[in-house]
Amino acid sequence: MSMQRRRLLGFLLFLFAAIAVSAPAHGTAYAADNQSVQEAAGGAYRIQPGDVMTIVVYGQPDLTLDILVLPDGTISYPFVGVLDVWNLTAAEVAERVTEVLSAVVRTPVVSVNVRPGKGPSVVVLGEVRMPGVYPVAGQTVDLLEAIALAGGTTPMADLAKVKVYQRGNVRDYKEAPIGAEGVLFEGEAAENPPVAVGNIVYVPPLDAEREIFVLGEVRNPGAYPLEPGREPRLLELIARAGGTTPSADLARVRIYDGGDIRDFREAPIGARGVLFEGEVADNPVVAVGHIVYVPPLEADPEIFVLGEVRNPGAYPVEPGRQPRLMELIARAGGTTPQADLARVKIYDGGDIRDFREAPIGTGDVLFEGEAAENPVVEVGNIVYVPRGVVQVTVMGLVARPGTLEVRAGERVLGVLAQAGGVLPEADPSGIILRRERPSGEAVTSVINIERILAGDEGAENPVVQPGDVIYVRPTIQVAVAGEVRTNGVFRLKSQSRVTDAILAAGGATENADLSRLTVTRSTLGGQEVIPVDFEAILAGRGENLLLQDGDIVNVPRTSRVVYVAGEVARPGAYPYLPGARLIDAVYQAGGPTLDADVDNVTLYAEHDQEVFSGSLYQNPLVEPGQTVYVPSKVMEVFVVGEASVTGRIRVPRDSRLLDVVAAIGGPEPHGNWRAVRVYRNHGEEPASYTVDVEALLREPASSENLRIVEGDVIYVPADVAAVSVIGEVARPGTYTLSGNTRLVDALAAAGGAGERAALERVNVLQSGERLQVNLGLYDRLDAEKVRESGVELEDGGVVVVPRSNRIRWQDVITFLTGVKLIKDLLED
Repeated sequence: MSMQRRRLLGFLLFLFAAIAVSAPAHGTAYAADNQSVQEAAGGAYRIQPGDVMTIVVYGQPDLTLDILVLPDGTISYPFVGVLDVWNLTAAEVAERVTEVLSAVVRTPVVSVNVRPGKGPSVVVLGEVRMPGVYPVAGQTVDLLEAIALAGGTTPMADLAKVKVYQRGNVRDYKEAPIGAEGVLFEGEAAENPPVAVGNIVYVPPLDAEREIFVLGEVRNPGAYPLEPGREPRLLELIARAGGTTPSADLARVRIYDGGDIRDFREAPIGARGVLFEGEVADNPVVAVGHIVYVPPLEADPEIFVLGEVRNPGAYPVEPGRQPRLMELIARAGGTTPQADLARVKIYDGGDIRDFREAPIGTGDVLFEGEAAENPVVEVGNIVYVPRGVVQVTVMGLVARPGTLEVRAGERVLGVLAQAGGVLPEADPSGIILRRERPSGEAVTSVINIERILAGDEGAENPVVQPGDVIYVRPTIQVAVAGEVRTNGVFRLKSQSRVTDAILAAGGATENADLSRLTVTRSTLGGQEVIPVDFEAILAGRGENLLLQDGDIVNVPRTSRVVYVAGEVARPGAYPYLPGARLIDAVYQAGGPTLDADVDNVTLYAEHDQEVFSGSLYQNPLVEPGQTVYVPSKVMEVFVVGEASVTGRIRVPRDSRLLDVVAAIGGPEPHGNWRAVRVYRNHGEEPASYTVDVEALLREPASSENLRIVEGDVIYVPADVAAVSVIGEVARPGTYTLSGNTRLVDALAAAGGAGERAALERVNVLQSGERLQVNLGLYDRLDAEKVRESGVELEDGGVVVVPRSNRIRWQDVITFLTGVKLIKDLLED
């Protein structure tokens, strides 16, 4: 056999093997997972910091809010004030909000929905590489692990003064040193405490700048920063300053200690311009705060000009000359934009404790200000121009809160302007300025910027100092109800009192009982009712109570009235008529409405004590100060989703689910009436029910026909199903189809069966079961078998079309042709 024939035979055998491998295998098994979403049996979700709560009060759009749960586990809500919701359920929050709103909203219907946030987290700030909020597993994390999440500390971190703030309260913290001088776990108090969820870890910067001045005959004189823990040597610093100039006197290099020019040590590094020439050439260690000075050969008398000038250094003075301050600053290139012209100092004799003030301007303008001067400077003096930037923190309701760098001498009003100004909800009369004295004592003062802007000479607008904190407080919301001209919710200044609230409501009416005002205040333990004698306040004898956010001021009517509420024509307060009975009081209010339930009228004494409940026509006597309540025969429920009528629906009391369906016109075609949800977010225990309304219409007497109570929410979901089709079809994938989807509809959506399909054994996987269905033979549908199958697909169902095992004669012919070709080759 020739070599060419051998190669051709090898290629044909390879082709035959490839055809055999690609042939379908017999007995292939198909499997699919089907997970159903079930409600957790472990109880309701507990609210955590970072969650978002949606509080809905039906009929009160101003009270429907999305609220973020703060790191300390609290929220702020109108009339409720600050509420601790950590580890509460949505139902518990709804109950507390309902209890408070009952005093200002008639029959409040409150719904609370919770969207979990990113989970438990801690905040890491300060001298770390990536400050931010970091999620953690569980409720605690070690301090070093939290710092590691933020990328570790920067070289300027003060490891000995790390603080952990508890639950976001900046006044409640503990020291947590993790090292000393830039080295972790160096020092007696180094520790690694746990950090709880919601805590803030703060790594502060080093208190002082770690710098060494290199001055004199070097190419780049100035201040050079050092990393913590480093001990540089003299030549390293001179090298960083660009090396010495040709006129440097290497034999008379000096290192000044502590800034006192009389306290220095000689550090010769050479002789006659050559490094390390001479008997005492050395390379000593230089400490932070030292000044390295390389004098010129045969140096003239000099004056140092340091700080915020463009070319700090030593400047020679001709013998007999007495230069003035501005001349020296001009020789140093002038001041930088950051210079504080009002705090220039001239140090005498090199002693940093012996200096005189030499202001040369105010702000950034030369020779502005009463004390601006241009004094004579003596040889040996040091002129120091300090940095005129002050760091101030602005918090609260400003456009851009945070830490600002402001010019020295700036006042509170100017700082607020640099922070973008105060927001409309801010209280401009109660700006808080917090300042720490050198002793560590914190002092606070209140700034009224309204008076400042009005030009009031007595209004204080102090100059800010480094480290000051300015807090712009919000206004407070206070509800005023009862016998005032305008009932409602008012925004008041943070230091407002009861008299301010009454004035905001237009004053009291002639029927008000001013001696029996009350202020209802929410507390963590519930509610507190504070009595207020307004008459005594007006007479100068009573306490004018300071109000808080969410307070409710109630101005009662004099007790010689009867209150009529509920389903009457004109609800309100009416003068008491001696000997009046229940019917008299109701008809004073215009009589009952068509919806009134006159068989269940209730009569309350003061403090909500029930004294009668029954039919209007039992007609008991009424007393002054009592309240008549006529309930409604109808109630309101809410229908949402795929229904012909949605929104607030009025139905008779004691209605059942089918009564509500009838009230909205019956089932709507696009709704999934087999899985209608009824949500009950009030009562002793919130609940949710799923009802098959289509089955209920066939059997109306079923116990599934729930009794509906006022405030229920009925949700009709859309009638759609997501079905996956895989295997031998034209376009395998997942398809969203309308409800009541049949198996043949899913196959059509996937483009129909493929050439190798086995329609006689199609598999359907849904509801945790596997069903095999016969729809035809091979890739051809049988209409009769399709009708007989009657399979409806559910949402999440999977259809698997297997590959047929039938013999394809085209493959057989191809195979036999290949065999004949091999045979002919062998015979040749």
